[in-house]
Amino acid sequence: MADVLFIGLGKLGHLLVQHLAPVAAARGVTVWVNDIDPQVTRDIAEATGTTPVGGDLAGVPAGAIVCLCVPNAGAVASVVDAARRGGIVQSGTIIADFSSLPPIWVAEYAAQLADEGVTYLDTPLTGGIAAARTATMVTIVGGDKAAFDQIAWIAESFSAKVVWTGKSGNGALLKTINNWIGNAAALAAMEGIVILRDAGLSNEAILEVLNNGPAATYFSMSRYPRFLEDQTAFSGAELGLVTKDLHIAAESVADLGATPVASLLARDMWRGALAMYGPSGDMLRMLDYVSRETLGKTWDEVDAS
Repeated sequence: MADVLFIGLGKLGHLLVQHLAPVAAARGVTVWVNDIDPQVTRDIAEATGTTPVGGDLAGVPAGAIVCLCVPNAGAVASVVDAARRGGIVQSGTIIADFSSLPPIWVAEYAAQLADEGVTYLDTPLTGGIAAARTATMVTIVGGDKAAFDQIAWIAESFSAKVVWTGKSGNGALLKTINNWIGNAAALAAMEGIVILRDAGLSNEAILEVLNNGPAATYFSMSRYPRFLEDQTAFSGAELGLVTKDLHIAAESVADLGATPVASLLARDMWRGALAMYGPSGDMLRMLDYVSRETLGKTWDEVDAS
């Protein structure tokens, strides 16, 4: 059974490793972990019983399955090059990339690696931090199905559902459009909630109706109720990541010759919130931005009324 090398232990990646580690151990598989921050690498390895490895990836055997959860395409190419120099990535290697990336880049990169005999699978995730904590992610797979079937147990260790979508790039495309729909729907829900709260309706009444009819959204059913319980809690998404995904989606659909009018309007709203609250701002700050844009009031003023 091949070892697993997991690179990228950020807010999402380290949660995936927490679920992967015991499943791998039960199969007799060694999991090597690496992050750009050496201290994070050591801490996560100690917490999960995995094996830490430095940036040169020395010690990881050739033929290891390579899993990536990194910020962007440049980071993907960089770590794959490092793994290639270390002799880890070679003909026969399977790479599962859980990052969120532009679909066209993914398809081109997969074709480039295929010329070397390397199978690159786009395996982005949806569900956010809450689903990562509970191992209920949805993994969206594009690329060689037979190759993915060999390593499906990795995704299954932290996913409630795994969906194969066809050729390379399809997984990335479905992920980015899924995010676009979700964030546009969240924006519509926020706008409605802001108006209804300002009109004096209670959260209980609003959610009882929204969540039991055609207006139900992930925001109204999950994120907003959690926010009401603890308004200092992290929603699971930063504005920088939300707008990054929307930017990828906008470029992707333009490449397909489409002009999604409603979604582009939603993207511009999210950009406005990013400019106001910064990339590390929680996506729930959007409630305040929508309040200001819709009513000329802050969210605190609306909520207090």
